[in-house]
Amino acid sequence: MLNTTSRRSDLLARLHSARAHTDELFGIVKPEFLFERPIAERHRLAFYIGHLDAFDWNLLSVPLGLSSEQEALDTLFAFGIDPVDGQLPSDQPSDWPPLHEFLRYRQQARTRLDAALHRDSLDGDETSRIDVLLNVAIEHRQMHAETLSYLMHRMPFDQKHTARRHSSPTQRNVEPEIVTIAGSVTTLGADGASAEFGWDNEFEAHDVDVPTFGIDKYKVTNRQYLAFVDDGGYARRDLWNDADWHWKEANSISHPAF
Repeated sequence: MLNTTSRRSDLLARLHSARAHTDELFGIVKPEFLFERPIAERHRLAFYIGHLDAFDWNLLSVPLGLSSEQEALDTLFAFGIDPVDGQLPSDQPSDWPPLHEFLRYRQQARTRLDAALHRDSLDGDETSRIDVLLNVAIEHRQMHAETLSYLMHRMPFDQKHTARRHSSPTQRNVEPEIVTIAGSVTTLGADGASAEFGWDNEFEAHDVDVPTFGIDKYKVTNRQYLAFVDDGGYARRDLWNDADWHWKEANSISHPAF
């Protein structure tokens, strides 16, 4: 078990790493396209620049004894601009603050939180509570990193910076193979008495009898999926279950989204 100081140091290192990851993702997009909305149901990309740090601020500022200096932005970046009457979002880029205000908010929130998180005046109960909230902040940011990745996949290439050139990886043929996993009893969930952090649906630990099953050894490759598309896989009813086929037909989908 980590002592209090080591645990806090580890959590702050993880938080800073998660910040660097999401900052790197936003850096993929050319600044003039950060107010695009790659998926109609989601917010514009710029919203998430403010949202990630507004979430951290709204979560941690009160327990750390900090008062807000930008309550309107705390709220805007927490929830965004709600669509009207349950329709798809219809806000325009002009409805949002300019990009430099998002970036300034992000920096100010981080600076004030970091200063408070590094102080040593918290008692034991406060420290434990803050550490739990830091875990929440880290995992929230990591989950958004995943969703940001697929949002950015949907953007045209000319809206993103050219990737740094790397040497071509060694080509390797992957032959499909199914691996058999022997049945056994496995433990799922977390032990509330020893786990340092977990979401409410991860408790309590319990044993499950898993029967023998087979699973593909490798993920489907891009080359394999392209062959499926070229072979008319999206038009073959026999390859789809009922729910997926009806979804595909209703949305006129004939190829991957990106």
